[in-house]
Amino acid sequence: MKKQLQFIDIDKSLRTAKTRRWMMIIISSSGFILAFVKFAGTSWYNQHNNSEQISLIMQRQILGAFVVVKESSKQ
Repeated sequence: MKKQLQFIDIDKSLRTAKTRRWMMIIISSSGFILAFVKFAGTSWYNQHNNSEQISLIMQRQILGAFVVVKESSKQ
């Protein structure tokens, strides 16, 4: 239950329409990357069991993916 609430908080911090559009692009075009991030995050979580840190790591990885996609689409 705690993990789900943290993902809702991440979603709230990405509330702009532009970011939502990029989120849909990322989910549809590279779902395997998000699946890998989720898998890596879950195994890390099982090892360290620190819910606050895992949510920060997931947030950084997801935001990093947004930046990469935005930069590559500009060219």
